[in-house]
Amino acid sequence: MKNYKEILVEAMKTAIASGMSAAEISRQTGVAGSIISRIIGGKQDDIRAGDYFKIIECMPPEVQDDVLMQLGIKRAESAEVIKYMSEDELAELVLHLSGNQKAKILEAIAQSMISPKPQAKQKVPA
Repeated sequence: MKNYKEILVEAMKTAIASGMSAAEISRQTGVAGSIISRIIGGKQDDIRAGDYFKIIECMPPEVQDDVLMQLGIKRAESAEVIKYMSEDELAELVLHLSGNQKAKILEAIAQSMISPKPQAKQKVPA
């Protein structure tokens, strides 16, 4: 079984093989290029958890899914998550979202106002 560092290195190499550059990973994550290079080379012993997940989040979706599966992390469906959250907790989440994420939420709200019938699984606009 691979450890978390090996999983990240393999994921980064897969992303790079599919056309993503180490510089692009650095730019998208804010993690220094030298650290990205050391991680890929297996020479970075410690990786901050925040940096680890920033790197995963910048990967193509299929790479992200593979990493999360290997780490034993399951993506929860939004309908599952909201069952356990209060309105205040949901509203608080908005404070931590990017502008693009907030825009998607506003689009979803607008769409739900146009078509208020709950559907089995409504896709949030991309």
